[in-house]
Amino acid sequence: MKPFGEGGSRSLLHDVVDWMLAPLAVLWPVSIAVSYAIGSALADGPFDRELSDFANAVSEEIRRAPPGLGAPIRFPVLERARSATADPMFAQISKPSGELVAGDAFVPLPPVDACVRGSVRLRSVTTEEGDLRIACELSGPEGGATVIVQVAEFLDRRREHATRVTLMMMGAVLVFVPIVSGLALLAIYRGLAPIRRLREEIASRDPSDLRPLPVEGAPAEMEPLLKSVNVQMERVRANLDSQRHFVADAAHQLRTPLAALKTQSQLARGAQTLEEASARLDRIAESADHVSHLASQLLSLARADDAKADGERAVNLEVKMRLACLHRSDAAIAKSIHLAFEAPDEPVTVMGDPDLVYEMFLNLVDNAVRYTPEGGEVTARVLGTPAPAAEVEDNGPGVPDADREMVFERFHRVLGSGAPGSGLGLSIVRSIAARYGATVSLSPGREGRGALFRVAFPPGKP
Repeated sequence: MKPFGEGGSRSLLHDVVDWMLAPLAVLWPVSIAVSYAIGSALADGPFDRELSDFANAVSEEIRRAPPGLGAPIRFPVLERARSATADPMFAQISKPSGELVAGDAFVPLPPVDACVRGSVRLRSVTTEEGDLRIACELSGPEGGATVIVQVAEFLDRRREHATRVTLMMMGAVLVFVPIVSGLALLAIYRGLAPIRRLREEIASRDPSDLRPLPVEGAPAEMEPLLKSVNVQMERVRANLDSQRHFVADAAHQLRTPLAALKTQSQLARGAQTLEEASARLDRIAESADHVSHLASQLLSLARADDAKADGERAVNLEVKMRLACLHRSDAAIAKSIHLAFEAPDEPVTVMGDPDLVYEMFLNLVDNAVRYTPEGGEVTARVLGTPAPAAEVEDNGPGVPDADREMVFERFHRVLGSGAPGSGLGLSIVRSIAARYGATVSLSPGREGRGALFRVAFPPGKP
């Protein structure tokens, strides 16, 4: 059976039929052989008992015969057996030396010690006349010499009987196998009815209908599958809702700076003096920078959500954090902020996408520089023990307790901060961290002032 995702679709009913027919094709000749063996065993028992009884009867007549066993010797019991059966029985009386005393000469002499007195032994032999079954016993008249008594018959009757038994058994099998197979297929078809109903339920739904599939009344074997599908559908629904909200919020956030751009451009066209036109152009540049920053962060957020693991490799956290500090150093200098960097002597590495890790650190440093007042301090550090981690700490106004979780939501900004921004930076940080199983926490700074953002990576995994 092919695994999911390979080749064309397969019918579950056809698979079950294949699994039923394949063993039957193998077991059919085996069942014929077994049936024939059973028929042979059933036939051998009565025929062997009959053969032994006649051997005992002949031996008994010999024991009552005169000591000399004079010829010709007649066996009334055997004569009656020959006339009463479709296949005659044959008898032979011989001396232990091999000399034939009476009877049929074509019956082969027994091997040494093959016959004993007082007990009939049976053997099968092949002769030129055909296959024989022979009953053998030592006997002799009282006071006379010991002779070997053998009573034999051809195996034709036994084989015919075994064939009849086999045909009867095969006839029963030919009758019952189709009936049982038909009932099994009917049961399987009825058992697959819930799957057909589920297919119809899904096919009749609107493409946007992501309601959970009904689990009530489903077979116990289908419940885990339905529950897993419902969990996945809930994730898809939540993701679609999040994307719809994101698109709506992004459109709203872009509308304001774009409207400002349009307004400032109209005012610039109507400016009466060069100074007034220059001021309007400065406002246009600020609005353009804001739109550019917002678009860049929207792209970063989308990339964080859609990043694939096939681009992961070892990332040196110190290198990426140092690069993020370098890229925000001009903004820090413009506000007279002391931007410090700390890292251990040994490299701290994790597995991940280098660009995404850098984007995460850049947003942390950018957020700290934006919200730290002039003359403040921002410290970025990389930690290697007990597990890889990165921290960005500032001595700014900090974040109220009520806003500490909300700051990671998209487009959320702390009221009264006065700092420009899109409200996407920390959302990007959390999205990238979640992508790699890392956690982002926010707490007051080490001296009880400002904010301390910490990204903690699982050991050996970003």
